[in-house]
Amino acid sequence: MPTLLRKLLLLLAVGVLLINCSKWKLDPYDLIPQVKTGTPPAGPATTSVQVDCVIEALGANTLQEFGVVYSTSNQQPTTSDTKVVATGTSGSAPVVLNGLQPNTTYYYRTYAINNKGLIGYGETLSFKTATVIAEVKTLDLVGTPGATSFQVQVQVTNTGTVTLKEYGIVYSTTNQQPTTADTKVLATGTTGATTPVSLTNLQPNTTYYYRAYAITSTGDVSYGDTKQIKTGEPAPVVQTQDPVGTPSSSSAVLQAQVSNASQITLKEYGVVYSPTSQTPTIADSKAVASGVTGASVSLIISNLQPNTTYYYRSYATNGAGTTTYGDVKQLKTGAATPTVSTVALLNTKPLLLGNISATVSFTVDPAAAVTEYGMVLTPDPNQISALMAGTAAPLRRFVTAAPANGKIDFEIKDLTENSPYYAVAFAKDATGKTVFSKEFAAFQTKYGPRGNWRQLANLPTQLAGVYNTLFTINGKVYVGGQAIGSGVNYSYFKQLYEYDPETNMWTKKKDLPGTARIEPTVTVLNNKAYVLFGIGLNTSQVTYTSDAWEYDPATDNWRGLSTPPATKVGGQGVYNLQAGAIPFTYNNKVYALFGRGPYNNDVNLTNIYNSLYGLDPSAGSNGSWDVSFPLNDKGLANNVIYSAARSAAFYFQDGNIVYFGGGLIASAYNAVGANLPYSTYFNSRQIWSYNAQTSELKQVALLPTTFNDCSSTGPTGDTGGRMQYTAFVVGTKAYIVDCSHKTWVFDLTTKAIPTQVATLNNPTGTVGIGVGVGTKAYFGLRNADWWEFTP
Repeated sequence: MPTLLRKLLLLLAVGVLLINCSKWKLDPYDLIPQVKTGTPPAGPATTSVQVDCVIEALGANTLQEFGVVYSTSNQQPTTSDTKVVATGTSGSAPVVLNGLQPNTTYYYRTYAINNKGLIGYGETLSFKTATVIAEVKTLDLVGTPGATSFQVQVQVTNTGTVTLKEYGIVYSTTNQQPTTADTKVLATGTTGATTPVSLTNLQPNTTYYYRAYAITSTGDVSYGDTKQIKTGEPAPVVQTQDPVGTPSSSSAVLQAQVSNASQITLKEYGVVYSPTSQTPTIADSKAVASGVTGASVSLIISNLQPNTTYYYRSYATNGAGTTTYGDVKQLKTGAATPTVSTVALLNTKPLLLGNISATVSFTVDPAAAVTEYGMVLTPDPNQISALMAGTAAPLRRFVTAAPANGKIDFEIKDLTENSPYYAVAFAKDATGKTVFSKEFAAFQTKYGPRGNWRQLANLPTQLAGVYNTLFTINGKVYVGGQAIGSGVNYSYFKQLYEYDPETNMWTKKKDLPGTARIEPTVTVLNNKAYVLFGIGLNTSQVTYTSDAWEYDPATDNWRGLSTPPATKVGGQGVYNLQAGAIPFTYNNKVYALFGRGPYNNDVNLTNIYNSLYGLDPSAGSNGSWDVSFPLNDKGLANNVIYSAARSAAFYFQDGNIVYFGGGLIASAYNAVGANLPYSTYFNSRQIWSYNAQTSELKQVALLPTTFNDCSSTGPTGDTGGRMQYTAFVVGTKAYIVDCSHKTWVFDLTTKAIPTQVATLNNPTGTVGIGVGVGTKAYFGLRNADWWEFTP
C-alpha cells in the first residue's frame, strides 16, 4: 500500500475516535471500584485475625463482591490467593481470617468486584502471628511400677491451635528436670487424647525423674510437670545347694545363696524344710541366714527326726515382700545314738507295808535305735557321778527290752521306807552301746502304810501344827501356814495352799491379806471360809488380832469383813482380842465360842473367855456382828461354865450341836499373882456339847484314861500339850487323834465312850491338823507329813 494512503486512513480513524469520546464523556473511576484496606491487629495474632474492608467509591456500577485476600508468600495477593468474602454490598465490613499458622507473616488487602467484573484492590498490608507452644500434661501412672518398667499417661490439650511434630515422655535418673536431650519415649495415637507411654529397660530399685513433652511443627518444645518414681525390686534369684557333709541323726548343714543380692533390698533369706511337704514354704520350718549376702552362707538345721527324709530349698524375700524359692532338694538324716534324760521325780508312794515304790520319769530318744532301757539306783549320793559315767555297780538295776520314745514313767518297787535314793536312766542301742543320763532324780521314800493311815505328798507349809488354818470346801482341803521363816514362825498363817485328793497335789492360792497369825477361829459357811481373830506374828510380845476375813475358793479372793465389837452393849471387858475359839455355823451365821485373850488388858496374862461372837456375812457390805454371853444368861454357875470354857480345843459339829474337848482351860494359865478364878474345874478327858439352837451346855462323854493329852499332872508344870490333838468327822462318827497318834472313834448317834481304832506310829511328827472329806480324812503332822485316814 502506498505510504500516502496509509497515513490518510490513520488520520481518519483518529478523528472518528475523538468524535465518540466527546459523546461519552469518559471517567476512569467509573470503571474500577475504589477500596481501602483495614489496619492489622495491635497485638500479636494467633490463629485468627479480624480486619476491616472499606468501599470508598463504586461509581455508576453496583457491588458484586468484596472482602480480603491474603497470602504468606505473595506480597500482592489477588483473588487467586486465599480470600474471605465480607457480608453486605456497600460501606464497610469486618472480615475474620481463621486457620492461621503461628509465627507466620501474612500479606493481605481489601478487594471489590463490581457488576462489570472489574476488580479493585486496596493497599497491601501485613501482620505476623504469635508463636504458640503445645500445652502438655504429665498424668498419673498406669498400674504399679515394675522392676524394669512403668507406664505413664500424656495429654496435649491444645492440639487445635498447634501442629505437633512429636510428643511423649523424657526421663532421667540424674537430671531432676529432664529434657529432650535426655532419654525420651515418643507417644503414638490420637493427639489431644490421654495417651499411655511405656518406659522399659529401666534399672530396678532406682529413682527416675520424668515429665511429658511436645514439639510443634515450628520446633517449639514444651514440658509438663516433673514427677518421680522408684522402680520396684526384682524378685530374688536363689539357688538351692547340696548339704555340706553328711547329715547327722538330728541336724544337717545347708547352704543358701542369693545371686542378685546387690540389686535388691534383701529382707530375709535362708532355707525352708519339711518332712511331709515336698514343696516347703516359709510357713514350714525354716533356718534364717545372717551375714554376707550374695555368697553361699552355711546354715545349721537342727532338732530333726532320725532316719527321716526332709525336703528343703533356699528362699529369699526382698524389701517389697516378694518371696522366691530355689529348686527343691531332699536329704535323709542318719540313725541316732540314743540319748537319755532323767526328767523329774513324779512322786513316791507307799504300797503295801514293806513294798514301798517310787515313780521316776525320764525320756529315751529315739525309739528306733533303742533295744533296752531302764534305770540304775543307789542310796549313796557319792555314787551318782559314777552311775552317770557307767562305771559304778548300781545297788539296783531295772531293765526292760521294749523300745520306747518320749517320756517314760518308771515305777520302782520294794524300796526301804523313809530312805533316800538316787536314780539314773540308761538306754542301749542296736550296737550294744549304753548311754547314761547326765541328770539324776533324787527322792525320799515315804513311810509305809500304818493300818488305816497312808502317807501322801508333803505339806508345802513346813509345819502342820495345831496353829494352822484348815478347812475343806467341795472336796478340796485348804491349809494355811508359811513356807518361809524358821522355828515356830512356820506355823503362822499367811500363805494358803489347796490340796486335791484326786491328784495328790498342792496348789498355791492367794495369801491372807491381813496379819500373819496363829490360832485363828476358822469355819466354812455356804462354800466360803471365814478366818476370825488370832494371835499376830510379833517377836516381842503376844499381839491379839480382832479382824475377820472371808475366802472364796471359786474366785481365789479374800474379802475383809467388819471388825467385831469389843463386848456386848452394856458389858465390860475386851473380848474381840482373842484366839483359839471353838467355831461352828448355825442359821447362816458363823460363830466363835469361848477362846482366850489378855487378862485385864494385859497381854502378858491370859484369860479364858465365856463369850459367843456371831457373824452374819450377808448383812450389809461387810457383814455384821453380835456378841453375847449365853451361858451366863441361862444362869449357869461359873464352876460349870469354866469347866467347859476353853481355848485351842478339838471340836466337831453334827447339825446344830457342836462337840469339843481338850485344849487350854482356866488352870492352864493360872500365872503366879494373877489370881485367876476357877483353876480347879477342868478335866481334859471330858467331851462337851453346845446346842446352837437352845444354848444348852452339857458333858456328853469321857475319854478313857489311856487317852494321851500330853500334859503334866498339874497346872504349874503344864507344857501346853493339850493343844497337840485334833478331831474330824467321817460319816456318823467322829475321830479324835491324841498326842500319841492314837485314833479314837466317837459315835455321834450313841455317844458311847470313845474307843481306840488305830495308831499312827510315826516316830518324828507330833499331832497337827485334820479334816474329814467324804469317806476319808486328811491329817497333817508338824514335820510337814501329810496322811490319809480311811475308817
